[in-house]
Formats: sequence, C-alpha cells, structure tokens
Amino acid sequence: MKKMPQRVHHGLAIKRLREIRGFKQEALALELGDEWNQRRVSLLEGRESIEFDLLQRVAAALQVPVESIENFCENTVLQSLGGKAVPAGKEPETAPFPSAALLLESLLEAVRENKALYERLLQSEKEKIDLLRELFLPNDGGNGDRHTKRS
Repeated sequence: MKKMPQRVHHGLAIKRLREIRGFKQEALALELGDEWNQRRVSLLEGRESIEFDLLQRVAAALQVPVESIENFCENTVLQSLGGKAVPAGKEPETAPFPSAALLLESLLEAVRENKALYERLLQSEKEKIDLLRELFLPNDGGNGDRHTKRS
C-alpha cells in the first residue's frame, strides 16, 4: 500500500520557522516590506496553502530555502539550522534545539530588564532619601544642626 504524502500547512511551517530563527511577527513584517504588518503576518501564518511567489518572499526574509516551508519537518529543520544533517526518519542522539536557546535568551533578557528596573527603583529611593534629608535636616551653613546633640 502506497503511503500518501503528508500535506504541509504552509502557515504553520512559516510560524515555526520564524520562531526557530528568532523573528517576531513585527520583524518578519518589516523584512517583507511596507505593505506588511504584524496582523498580516499573523493571518498569513493561519493559511494552510500559500502561493509560491509569496512563499519565496517569506523564505528569503527568513533566510531559509523555500523547500523548508514546502516540505516542513521539525526535526529536519532543527538539524539543518543547527548545522547537522540528520536523515529523515532517524532521530539524532543529541540534537541542537535553537528554540531552547531562544527560550534561554528570552529568560536572560527578562532578567536584564528586571535588574534595570530594580536599579531605577533603587536610584529613585536614594533620591527620596536625599530630599527627605534636605527637608528635615537642613544645612544651615556650618552653624550646627538643630538635630545635633547639645552639650
């Protein structure tokens, strides 16, 4: 019995390739041209079948061969983008997962943003303390401080 070739959902293939390559929808829209925006890319990713000329444009923007979209297979794509070719049907023993690297980079970016936020918060608190000191401990030109201990 002959096995029917599996039909690839072009939009889902584009979405997955975009994620693997680290593109946001907005970035892909910018690569595709002025008439594109995030919403249009989102709609494109929902389409099962996409015209060949548009597939070519998207493939060029994602810097992948158009065949990667037409014949999308997660394991094969991950391996080819990771630099190791794995024959179809054979699972690698150690496969590079760029999506894990993207996840780690996203996590690191969140940590960096959190650190920057805490640094701004700390600076703000220091400024408040300085203002309170000026209000309650005014500098009277070296003649003493009203809050100093009297002998």
